[in-house]
Amino acid sequence: MKRKSFMNVRKLAAVLLSAVLFLYSPDIGAAAGSYFTGSITSDDAGISLEGISIDVYGSRLRYSDNGLKRYEHYYCRTVKTDRNGSFSFLRPSSRTLLKVELDTLPPGTGVNEPTRLVTSRYDETFSLSYIDDINIAKSANGKVYKVNFTASDGTLLFTDHEVTDTVTSDSGTITYNTLNSVRLDRTVTVSASGLSKSRTFMLDISDCTVSGKLAYLLDNGIISDEDKQRIIDEYAVDTAPPEDPRPVFFRERTYTAGNFMLHSEQGTANIEEYERALSEIVDVYFGKYGFLEPYHEFFSGSTTVRERYFHIYLVDPDAIKIFSDVEPKNVVGKARQIDPDDVTKGGYVVLAPSDPLKFKGSLSHEIFHCIIYRYTGKNQAAWFKEAFANYGSVLCLDGTSSNLRKHISYYLNSTAYPLNSSSSYKNRQYGIYLLPLYIHNEYGGVETIKSIFRAYADTTNAYKAIDKGLRAVNSSYSFSGLFAGFKDMNAFSAAYGLRDLSSDDPLAVIDRKAARNMVTTFGDTDTAATPDTTLSGNSAAYFEFRAPEDSSGTLTVTVETAAGVSDASYNLILNGKDIIVPKRGKAAELMTFVLTDIGGSVSSAVLAAGNTSMSSKSQINFTATAFFAEK
Repeated sequence: MKRKSFMNVRKLAAVLLSAVLFLYSPDIGAAAGSYFTGSITSDDAGISLEGISIDVYGSRLRYSDNGLKRYEHYYCRTVKTDRNGSFSFLRPSSRTLLKVELDTLPPGTGVNEPTRLVTSRYDETFSLSYIDDINIAKSANGKVYKVNFTASDGTLLFTDHEVTDTVTSDSGTITYNTLNSVRLDRTVTVSASGLSKSRTFMLDISDCTVSGKLAYLLDNGIISDEDKQRIIDEYAVDTAPPEDPRPVFFRERTYTAGNFMLHSEQGTANIEEYERALSEIVDVYFGKYGFLEPYHEFFSGSTTVRERYFHIYLVDPDAIKIFSDVEPKNVVGKARQIDPDDVTKGGYVVLAPSDPLKFKGSLSHEIFHCIIYRYTGKNQAAWFKEAFANYGSVLCLDGTSSNLRKHISYYLNSTAYPLNSSSSYKNRQYGIYLLPLYIHNEYGGVETIKSIFRAYADTTNAYKAIDKGLRAVNSSYSFSGLFAGFKDMNAFSAAYGLRDLSSDDPLAVIDRKAARNMVTTFGDTDTAATPDTTLSGNSAAYFEFRAPEDSSGTLTVTVETAAGVSDASYNLILNGKDIIVPKRGKAAELMTFVLTDIGGSVSSAVLAAGNTSMSSKSQINFTATAFFAEK
């Protein structure tokens, strides 16, 4: 990816508007309208300082509270340095952002700061040095890399560069049985001003589901569509149901609660506890919360038979075989539909006997699948149905079990994937129940959840169903607004009060926060840069910044966005005695956060970046630079 200015295509229009923006900018003070004089300097002999372009941006103050200010920037003009490296311009606002056009730097050089928010009339603004080394760092799983350029004294530099990224494999023909042992090598090559460096490292995709591995291999040209289908077919089984696929018991005990009938063999251990759990689930779902009760239709020969009772079976685990191109397995529970295209023709639950508490969690999850079917009349997206079924379990359990919290950790380790991603981390879709929990707490409770289910009946898209269901409750609600705030909740999950579903008491301690793409503690360097990052729709990334030990000062973070500004969402969340989530504003192509007391009242700050689009194919690109100045 080539690092170019993200906004060149918009500069012409911005110039035409700059005069109007200047007159109405709320940040115009005494210094606005005065001349600013700056310079680019260098201690390295032989570097020409003439002809370097500096883009000048005015600023609007959009937020000010808790020691944090957020500015949006608008392009005004471009100036060039003279032979001495000096430049000057008429200040458009009291705080003016300067941005070096990196592709105008002399060959083999980099600048210590790509952007600078200035307030005075004169600043020794930028320092230029020869690039001494290119550093290519990788994350633990090899999926994310970061490129740094350094001078001979270790100073972090910024320069125009290109990155090529290729994935190769020497595994030969890949089969279903060898899929988990496929070796992938990723080679990243960075070129800048005649300098070049490559690094090859092993790419670990072991945390992906099987379908996620197949998608990754296909996307990188390791396998073809035919190879993918062959691998899936290697585990193909006959999934055609018999005429009446329900289990049959010779010595059967039955128990009814509402319109549910529990079937078990005589002598099943703890049966009274199972029956009590079923009664409690029925009371919660249909008495306390008023969900519509599902009913059961099944095929008997050529006849469709409707029954009042919805059947639940306790059977041996080996009797439950499920084919999936994710992974074959025996499961604790499974809600089944006879006709996958029509929910009314199907619906029963099969469960493996286990301890009663686990039974209650499993059964409530499976029954809630059937409730969702009752509203939507169709199959739902895999992530949606599992996330909302786990939400149903929370309704019944009045809290989160250890198993539910484990699922949360899977999701929070992989927020940079879209919600429907097949390249998922383990069973992350179950952990996405944080989303319906957030909807429940912030957007109207159970009735909003029902509204989303009803909306799903009129669309085939999970995101549109959420958006339509939210808007039906309140016209100001939307999926993009929901997801913007949900990203902040991810960043510090443990700090959010996920209230009890029937009171104001805490629901449960969720002692996990979303994985950080990068954590920077300032010290040896006072400058940090995030990797160039691309986010698909409904995914998020988090970058944490910390002051040096026993020190405090000012943190300045400037974010530059490429495209899809309407879907871009950024916030700087403050972590101190209390978590502080500033009021959001519409994202601008360039925005700067200034935090005056990091290391003091605020221990760290997290840049939460996300793509709030409902389309997983949507992409936004951004990068951020952070500067720390000690008090």
